[in-house]
Amino acid sequence: MSSRAGTQVKPRCSTPDAIPLLALVPPGVVMRGAMTPIAFAMLFLQGCSKEVDSKSTAITVPSVATKADLEPQIRRFCGDCHAFPPPESFPRNNWAEEVNKGFSFFYDSSRPDKDVPPLQATIDYFQARAPKKLPLPVIANLAPPSNGPEFERLDLSSLTAHGAPAVAHLALVKAGVAKQPGLIVSDMRSGEVRLWETGGPTTASMALANLSHPAHVATTDLDADGINELVVADLGSFLPDDHRLGKVWWLRPQAAGVPWQAVEFATGLSRVCDVEPTDIDGDGDVDLVVAEFGWRKSGRILLLRNQGMKDSVPIMEVEVLDPRHGTIHVPVADLNGDGRPDFVALISQEHEVIEAFLNCGNGEWERQPIYAALDPSFGSSGIELVDLDADGDLDVLYTNGDSFDSALIKPYHGVRWLENKGTFPFTVHHITAFPGAHRALAADLDGDGDLDVVAVSLLPGPLADLKQPDSIPGVIWLEQVSKDATSGEIQFLLHRIEGATCNHAACALIDWNGDGAIDIIAGNYDWNSKEQPAITVYLNRLQQRPASQ
Repeated sequence: MSSRAGTQVKPRCSTPDAIPLLALVPPGVVMRGAMTPIAFAMLFLQGCSKEVDSKSTAITVPSVATKADLEPQIRRFCGDCHAFPPPESFPRNNWAEEVNKGFSFFYDSSRPDKDVPPLQATIDYFQARAPKKLPLPVIANLAPPSNGPEFERLDLSSLTAHGAPAVAHLALVKAGVAKQPGLIVSDMRSGEVRLWETGGPTTASMALANLSHPAHVATTDLDADGINELVVADLGSFLPDDHRLGKVWWLRPQAAGVPWQAVEFATGLSRVCDVEPTDIDGDGDVDLVVAEFGWRKSGRILLLRNQGMKDSVPIMEVEVLDPRHGTIHVPVADLNGDGRPDFVALISQEHEVIEAFLNCGNGEWERQPIYAALDPSFGSSGIELVDLDADGDLDVLYTNGDSFDSALIKPYHGVRWLENKGTFPFTVHHITAFPGAHRALAADLDGDGDLDVVAVSLLPGPLADLKQPDSIPGVIWLEQVSKDATSGEIQFLLHRIEGATCNHAACALIDWNGDGAIDIIAGNYDWNSKEQPAITVYLNRLQQRPASQ
């Protein structure tokens, strides 16, 4: 353990940048506060289940600029709402569509700009500086099999409705009165939430509910009856749209073998991507931090503050903690050791930032930067809070590999470790390039006492024929092999677990069969209508290897 073991980031909480509480009230919940307008995106919108916008049309812009002041004018105009897009982030032939799209967003936003650069000159600017095509990433340290674990593949079909799965989330939970944790599988295409038994030789499962488009599940006890229930984030639609069909569900266990009771208690939301239970105000009940991803004109970070039960249903007061769209994950933890739960938000779309929301008490929040990408099309896809370097504080394991906005394999997509050194922002360590990187989790796979990393990739259908299995794996194991005692830099060795497909949006690291070794479970996300396995289990056979190996 390093000399800074246990260091915690410290909140100021009395500074002017404490976050004011805003509010927008969906049907069926208590109103509090006032609504603040949501800023529109300008360029390169990204996120869960995004589609390429092929309907961009050219716009004539009545503006004149000289050659001398054109570049500063373009930089001011394109960098006003987000980081200035690097010309090398898209191939030359893509820039006409991207700039047209950006100008369309600008006019929709009603921004009061007067110094608007000429459209064609802006296209020419980016095309002149862009590469003809993007280079394929170099995935370093692709190692042959080591003396560590070997994996045996097991495909399991878990959907009641046959067809192509779109598993959005896998979670190990202790649900209902079960003594053993089970694996929850959420499929956003069929709407099914299914519980699998783990820890033994059986592969029994049960459908708990059929919802709309479940994206994330967490365990909690909302009614304080001592029995674990589930809260579910529901996107409300499979394809992206600015609607109010998103919701949060409460799933309550019933008699053995009977589907759970599904209760809607937060409705009228935009696309809900994550929900995290916590007692935010220390009053003894369960509140919920909610990530509304939305799309282009909708999306926020919400706090659903528990006001008690009415007719056996929780009454939630809604507070808007942040009006930006594009939030993917909001994991909760006490980041600064003050006894109050904080949370970390990954906000994608054109924002591409990771920020800590420090709970100052009395309804006040302090927002601090953890990481900010320098490219509004960076493709953020997920975060996990974990003490990767075992120094006593929480770091962030971060993936960026979302390719749904442009259907491009980008060389800078990959897995990063954001190291917590007790100050903001965190220190960035690039672990590996990994196209389509969608989820990364940490666990000790080889039993040597340190944390390794498993990452899975998801590439959209059009890229399936472009990738080469020998160069872009679908599931990788990053073995932690050394750590520099002075710099804290961790070295990882990359092992390929699966190289045939890149169709995984979710993964989990659990002991599936109860043999004491951590196994890998990948959620499958397929693009055709054929029946496919919903989850693939990679059984870790470390415990079965001869001692001499």
